[in-house]
Amino acid sequence: MADRLEALLQQSWDGGFDALSPGMRAVRGLVTVIGTAENGGFVSVLWDDDDGPDGMARAVEEAVAGARLIGATDHAAVLADFRAVGPASPSGAAVRRAEERGEEIPSALEATLEALDERLSALPPIDPLLLAYADAHPDELPTVAPVRASPRRLTEAELWARCADLGSSPGAALAELVAAVRAEVPALADDPSLHALTRASVLTYLTNAGDEPVPLADIRAMVLESAKHW
Repeated sequence: MADRLEALLQQSWDGGFDALSPGMRAVRGLVTVIGTAENGGFVSVLWDDDDGPDGMARAVEEAVAGARLIGATDHAAVLADFRAVGPASPSGAAVRRAEERGEEIPSALEATLEALDERLSALPPIDPLLLAYADAHPDELPTVAPVRASPRRLTEAELWARCADLGSSPGAALAELVAAVRAEVPALADDPSLHALTRASVLTYLTNAGDEPVPLADIRAMVLESAKHW
């Protein structure tokens, strides 16, 4: 994240959403929701059941409004579609109930969330648009930190391409890894967040791998070792 955006984000936490300018609400809402989704998938956004004036449900609303405010129309479309199944919706409540009971989330909802994850991962980073809005509205987003645009975030497909011997689609490879975790770590077999945790772990590993090809066996070993601590 650029230094200036980091400074803006810190300022956005000085008070509640209602005390912030539209631009600062955009920063806080977008970075909160998109950052959470990028780290653990949109399903991880649903795990937050805080429906208060500054909770995740409010952050989703502000993220949709913020994306439209700064001209991030593609991000706004994805976020608006997510809002329909977001924390404040019956789907959000269903995910939290499933998590509490150790059950799988409904398969149709899981497919919807995964499709939203793929759409988000195909978009460019939101940072440059937030910083461009900040440049045009210094009265709303004051900071003295220098502007530095973030590097382009690789898409999920580009990250999976770093796997040297994938041999199948990323979705099939991910399903095999999830199955391996269920077999090797029985305590996680019925964990509703297992798919999201596995996916996030793989993508983080591939992000940090650099440009060197990564054998699928190394990814599998990493996932199984990480799963012992989930």
